[in-house]
Amino acid sequence: MTWSIFLNRYQHIKSNIFISAAIIALLQFTHALEYMMVGPLFKYISDDLGLPIGAAGYVTGAYTAASVVSGIVSFLFIDRLDKKRTLTINLALLAIITAITPFSPGLSTLLILRILAGLVGGITLGIGLALLLNRAPPEIRGRIIAIVVGAFSAVSLLGLPLSLYLAEHLSWHAPFWLIAAICVICLPLVSYCLPEETAEKITRPAAQSLSMSPAVLLASVANAVSNFAPFVIIPILVPILINLTQIPSDQIPLAFFVGGLSSYIGTHLAGRLADKWGALWTGSAASLLYCLTLVLLALNMINGYWFMILFMFSTYMRIVSSSVMSSYFPDNAHRAGFNLLQTAQTNLAATVAFFIPAALLGNNDVSSASISTILHLAIIAGALLPLYLWILSRILKRRAISQVAKITSP
Repeated sequence: MTWSIFLNRYQHIKSNIFISAAIIALLQFTHALEYMMVGPLFKYISDDLGLPIGAAGYVTGAYTAASVVSGIVSFLFIDRLDKKRTLTINLALLAIITAITPFSPGLSTLLILRILAGLVGGITLGIGLALLLNRAPPEIRGRIIAIVVGAFSAVSLLGLPLSLYLAEHLSWHAPFWLIAAICVICLPLVSYCLPEETAEKITRPAAQSLSMSPAVLLASVANAVSNFAPFVIIPILVPILINLTQIPSDQIPLAFFVGGLSSYIGTHLAGRLADKWGALWTGSAASLLYCLTLVLLALNMINGYWFMILFMFSTYMRIVSSSVMSSYFPDNAHRAGFNLLQTAQTNLAATVAFFIPAALLGNNDVSSASISTILHLAIIAGALLPLYLWILSRILKRRAISQVAKITSP
């Protein structure tokens, strides 16, 4: 009787889509913290290893560049593999690589380990999302995606502050070992609590990789389009808050906490609105708010805390909207490959966006005049998302009509 009850509860856990979403969100948290914490921690790393502070760009860029490469290469064959087994192997490798990173004797070894982490970590989330979204009913897909994207907010609220605290009071080694420990915790959760991909196992031997057609490229660029505009601002966010909105430097952590909380609310609100009203209208409203926020910043008409609230709120609403709409493009058999291509394009867009402020600012300090061009570029890029979502919605509608016609034709 006791064993029967245990088995019933175990099967309930494996079949509950929200429990699966929580596990994938933990993977997302781990993946996001693993690459987002390196920049803030680099001061501690450089002091310990005797590296120039400018090497931070190489170390952070090594991860994103490797993620782009692994995403594009994996796109070609990932749909033929057992995704759950691949995800488990990836997590084990990521745990090992991250655990030995603190033992790096210098820059060369550190760069090699960050490249390896990027090659492995760059495809982890794409595979996890494929396992999740293949089971998510369309009517709750927005809420499911919001749970996973909400992990980014958790990184801002909990992950980065905890990493900095550990580095300050223990050493910069501790945050990396924390990530490795979380990866180890995720291993049994993925192995035993995520459901098997039964339908795909039957068809996998005959499966073909998703072709890189114009429609596939257009659909998979969704998150790159939504993320590019805020990513142009993020590298200079701290000097914007200090120099333009006059937030004291000792209040910057509080400003980021408020922004993280706002992003969490925006993420889950966008998920529900996308399910109810559609991703096009949700993303368009968020983009309007995003552009208005930057206009108010350019005119020096917004308080620093309100800027962080509105900027983070609208940014994460845009991310959820683009993620929800693009999730309707691939079929289940090709979702993993599509997600990996999408991740690669997003990382490529992030890499380009991160370099723009440095190229345009040069040696100038952040001021209303010096970032005028950057703000104009971010506003224009932000305004492109509604147009993109409208085009993608038309493509999805035509594909749906075509598929119905094929099914009903004699």
